[in-house]
Amino acid sequence: VFPGSLCFYDPAQHPGVKGLLALTLDDAPCSRRDRDFAMVVEIRELLREYEAQATFFCCTDYVAGHEELMHDLLRDGHEVANHCPADRSYAGESEEAFEAALLQSEGVCDGLRAAVAGQAGTACLDADAASEVLAARWFRAPHGRMSAPMKKVLDKHGFTNVLTDCYGNDPWIGDADYLAQTMLDHAEDGSIAVIHMPERGFREYNLKALRMFLEGLRARGVRVVSLSTLHREAHRRVGAPVAEPIEESLAASASSWSVNSLVGEARLTAWRTEFHKACWTAVNTVGTRSVLGSVFPGSLCFYDPAQHPGVKGLLALTLDDAPCSRRDRDFAMVVEIRELLREYEAQATFFCC
Repeated sequence: VFPGSLCFYDPAQHPGVKGLLALTLDDAPCSRRDRDFAMVVEIRELLREYEAQATFFCCTDYVAGHEELMHDLLRDGHEVANHCPADRSYAGESEEAFEAALLQSEGVCDGLRAAVAGQAGTACLDADAASEVLAARWFRAPHGRMSAPMKKVLDKHGFTNVLTDCYGNDPWIGDADYLAQTMLDHAEDGSIAVIHMPERGFREYNLKALRMFLEGLRARGVRVVSLSTLHREAHRRVGAPVAEPIEESLAASASSWSVNSLVGEARLTAWRTEFHKACWTAVNTVGTRSVLGSVFPGSLCFYDPAQHPGVKGLLALTLDDAPCSRRDRDFAMVVEIRELLREYEAQATFFCC
């Protein structure tokens, strides 16, 4: 699904990640320059309370006015990473335009790092650990959208695109309990968790969700670390040298990459199922009929019984992609569908490919 991206470290291949989970926060520090809207202090206190470390993926256009808040995070041992300057997709950009944006954003991140270099936090790393951290350059594609030109630029500059296997879809679901439980359900050894930065009046529920998530992880005895720490422990404990994460993690060449060998077909199927269930649950939360008219203008989605009382007690059943995608009749299930409809005295419309 995401070739060339790091979504987790498999403990079967990297036993050093057992009991560890990397926490990442997107769209740091705050989309508004007014510090009254920022919740960096609250996030910092929460992480301290749970003795957790995190990687903050910065939209670097947001950093101005919040530099000291980010310095405090770095002094605490957290890290910053590249999420492009703006909170928008860069998948349509040319190679040159994306490269300029990537390097501009990394320059801001480097400036934050340089401001606290040698201070508390990173100062506790030994020389080997520090060199390993420096070997990894993290990037997360805004909105999760990648393109071939973006991948080429990332490879050129030694960046790894980092996604997730532990996410609650928090930009669209504002239920903190649901978000925390969904993330806990998906959290495994070596997971990379994602949640977006809360702000006052904007995704503020994520502060509660993060607290509940950290509490659940603490109950399991999971240690919450930064992405670089997870990367370092994945390699150090198996006795292998730390290499560029693009080489060592999920990304081989596109021609040799196999999602089945990476995560297993069963796990991929389960992940897809849970992802679509979460999306559909979000739609149903606001009411399917209430949104259909605006989402699909000019299309017939249902008949409103308030306007058409004759439809009361009726429902139209439609089946798509009829009759069968393969010509061999042994694969077709038209007979079974026909018998089922007869059993329930039901009629249907078959939309045929």
